[in-house]
Amino acid sequence: MPHFIRRLWACAILLISAASLAQASLQYCNTRSYVQLHLCLAVDTYYNSTSKATDLLATFGYQSFSAGGWTSVGLGSSMYGALVVIGYVHNGEPTLDLRQATGHFEPQSLPTLPQWTISSLAANTSGWFESSFHIYGYDSWLGAKGHNLGVQSFIWATSVAKPANKHSAAFSLAMHDDKGQFSFDLGDYSANNALSGSPQHAPAIHFGKKNDNVEDGGASVAAAGVPRAYVFYLHGVALVSGIMILYPAGALALRFTKLRPFRLHLYFQLGASMSCIVGFAAAGFAIRADPLRYLREPHVLLGLVILCGILLQNTLGWLHHRAYVNDAKNAFVTSAHILVGRFIIILGSANALLGLILARARPTTLVFLSTVFAVDVVVVSCIWLATRKRRDEEEKQEVGVPLLDDDSDGHDSHATSRI
Repeated sequence: MPHFIRRLWACAILLISAASLAQASLQYCNTRSYVQLHLCLAVDTYYNSTSKATDLLATFGYQSFSAGGWTSVGLGSSMYGALVVIGYVHNGEPTLDLRQATGHFEPQSLPTLPQWTISSLAANTSGWFESSFHIYGYDSWLGAKGHNLGVQSFIWATSVAKPANKHSAAFSLAMHDDKGQFSFDLGDYSANNALSGSPQHAPAIHFGKKNDNVEDGGASVAAAGVPRAYVFYLHGVALVSGIMILYPAGALALRFTKLRPFRLHLYFQLGASMSCIVGFAAAGFAIRADPLRYLREPHVLLGLVILCGILLQNTLGWLHHRAYVNDAKNAFVTSAHILVGRFIIILGSANALLGLILARARPTTLVFLSTVFAVDVVVVSCIWLATRKRRDEEEKQEVGVPLLDDDSDGHDSHATSRI
């Protein structure tokens, strides 16, 4: 008989556990980040009869396999207006902060944030960070007053870099290295989770449980096996190579070389233009899901201006070349070709610095690119001064520098055409 009772008791425990899991909170776990991140979020909502609002109870946990860094989960579909809960561990001490995202910038601690409390906060020796929190008036923040929150979107992001000002509540964040999104169908909370007393306990994360999300953006992978961050790296390297290196090299080749200067100039210009096309294509591919929300950033707006300038400058160069071959020089086209080329180099170099600042690049990278920028400015200035000086000394000689020189074309004895 005692043996039968023990079996009956064990079955009852299993049934109770299964029932509790069936009625458990919604949960999502992601393990597909290329930076080796294991992240979980369990959420539950309830109607608070005292405040006449719907509150959100959540437990957020993650484990990153790199030293330092931060991980966050955002309540919203994008970086515009989402509530962002940020966690990190420094010297074994966990920290959790609530901020609001205002675009593709670092989330800010704003006075309009809803009231919230942290019920638990811990990090174990294996590196697992976990915290439970309570956000009051969640439906008011969403603008979804009523009895059905429906499908709500969430985002997550992570960075392997350590935040600055670690002992300050307003610590700053490095740019994220990976991100993703998912959605929960919160459904009719009045029917399932209507409470009249004190709020219930925060939901627990059940490892091994199937995800309850209705949509999974996974890790921010731009193509199969290609992390989105690598596409941005390609964008930066291609544009810096084209605008800050190859374009100035083409101008120098035409101005200061005697061995087939036109061909060298042409090859450098073609290489620079192709490199820029790759860079702009990579940027468009990376932001293709929601390109309009990036148009508020100065780096993107200036980049569009530079793209139009490159197309215009190449068109003017071709028109200048046709006019010169046909011995019908057009001073306006020539001057416009020269001036646009100068602005592309200067504005492109400045925009590269803006991009690095936006990406929270390391100081050494900023110093290196700033040095290249300064060299480009010096090169442009020296060529302009040298051209002016030579014009004064050789008034009868026509010297052509299509990109940076105000004079008409020079002669290339080894080329069959002129530009």
